[in-house]
Amino acid sequence: MYADKLKLQGWDELTIKTSDKFSDLQQAFAAGYLEGALMADKIWLISRYTNKKTHPEVHGFFDKQDQFLRKKMNETNMASMCIACQQLLSPVLIN
Repeated sequence: MYADKLKLQGWDELTIKTSDKFSDLQQAFAAGYLEGALMADKIWLISRYTNKKTHPEVHGFFDKQDQFLRKKMNETNMASMCIACQQLLSPVLIN
């Protein structure tokens, strides 16, 4: 369950039920994938509308995350991992 509470408390909430049908690694990756999909627009807005001079820590964080993800995408077969996550999440997203 996703709850948009950013304006109320400073962060949103994502509650996920786990299952014995999948490994902890698969579920953690799928949860991160889902969180990224749900938060992509907000992350983009924050990155675009925070001032780099007054909030360098925010932009430093985004830069580090971008570098890390680009490195990991080059090291692993991210396409197959993303497809696996979509298959894992498809029953949740359909219902």
